[in-house]
Amino acid sequence: MDRDGGFVGRMDIVETGRRRRWRVAEKIRIVEESLAGRRRASATAQCHELPNSLLFK
Repeated sequence: MDRDGGFVGRMDIVETGRRRRWRVAEKIRIVEESLAGRRRASATAQCHELPNSLLFK
């Protein structure tokens, strides 16, 4: 209801995005890849579509 006591005609539900579930083996592989030194951690994060901050915690 709005302030005047009437009903709102329509409400849209907006999703914030997908939420992925990672297996432990996948997490370990990505972290090892970022620590291997062949490329920057930010490039590894981008390759796996992760925010950079997840590899810098």
